[in-house]
Amino acid sequence: MGENGAGKSTMMCMLSGVYRPNSGEIRIDNVPVKIRSPKDAMKLGIGMVFQNFRLVRR
Repeated sequence: MGENGAGKSTMMCMLSGVYRPNSGEIRIDNVPVKIRSPKDAMKLGIGMVFQNFRLVRR
């Protein structure tokens, strides 16, 4: 939770494999992991439900 523009969505996209970080590292149980795709994230038990109202027709 944070202000608009704080990077919450960007962070979640990196954790779920949609975006690749250009610095730093992601650790799970203090072990560095590489998440290069949503498949990689799913293998680690990470998934994301996107909030996009355009997916449903009116």
